Amino acid sequence: MHTYTEAATVLGLTNHRKWRKCLTVAGLLPTISAGDKRRKLLTDDDLDALRRTRDTLWPPTSHSAGQQHALPVHGEGVSLAARMATLERRIAALEAQMVRRVATPPAPDPRAPPPSLPSDVPDGAQQLGPFATLAGIPETTLRRWVERGEVEAVNRPSAKPGQTERWVTPTGQQQARERAAARRGA
Repeated sequence: MHTYTEAATVLGLTNHRKWRKCLTVAGLLPTISAGDKRRKLLTDDDLDALRRTRDTLWPPTSHSAGQQHALPVHGEGVSLAARMATLERRIAALEAQMVRRVATPPAPDPRAPPPSLPSDVPDGAQQLGPFATLAGIPETTLRRWVERGEVEAVNRPSAKPGQTERWVTPTGQQQARERAAARRGA
């Protein structure tokens, strides 16, 4: 994480008006420091976005075209210790991202059947929304077919008060696929 001052220095945007314009055009919102609510911080991704915005607003001139903008080199007003501190923060942030990715369990497969079917729903039935997505049928269209009785489904009370779950039976699934194919062919 970088403070506004560090980020402005790294990007070479010491002019206050240019800094504000770059932030506005990039559409970035800073992260507020947990220890000090007045301290605004930017991530490395934010710095990359600001760098791209800066280069779009003020393209590098021919004399600066060969310069790298990833980190300032020694002699441009930033000490080697400051560069090392910046790199260490970036490494720590990347390690934290890796730990979060490893610790996050994989997302469930949307095509997998629900863990258990309610007792009043026939085997092979699927909930209306996930079935519509997998079959490539707009959910509102499938719901309308069910309400008209053109596609077989089981309506049952939902765990949420006042709502109803719709389970498309295997026969209804076939009916829906046939209706969708007929619509596409027409």
